[in-house]
Amino acid sequence: MFVSQKTISFLSGVIAMLSLSACNGIFEEIYDAPTVGGEFGFVAVDDATHTGRIYIDATDYTEWHYIDLHGKSVTTASVDAEAPANWDFAIHRYDAKTNGGAVTESAAADFGMLPAISSIPAEAFVTDKWTTDKITVDMSQMMDG
Repeated sequence: MFVSQKTISFLSGVIAMLSLSACNGIFEEIYDAPTVGGEFGFVAVDDATHTGRIYIDATDYTEWHYIDLHGKSVTTASVDAEAPANWDFAIHRYDAKTNGGAVTESAAADFGMLPAISSIPAEAFVTDKWTTDKITVDMSQMMDG
């Protein structure tokens, strides 16, 4: 039986097209995009265990997202705008800041291993320090060399 080169090329193309269609959807659910209807802010909060999930879109270089854990709210503001009255920490594209936060070092490998907050002496905490470093708000010149 003789099969022409044209027929072989056509069948090869059809097989390639059919096999590529099988790849549709293989990367679903691997990105950190909200799956709860695209909503942002406080999305799954359990007041009994003080746990939850917050989704924010921090891709814009010109916005800070101020997160108020007690009020369960997220306020988005321009980088030039004043901070809202109540907030605990804020997220910018690659930056974060706290509202009077303090930290201490721990040997805990996960949250379950953390000691009770009342057992840590107050002197162990170091408060945040104000910085005058600039944040990046314009990436248009980044690749100009």
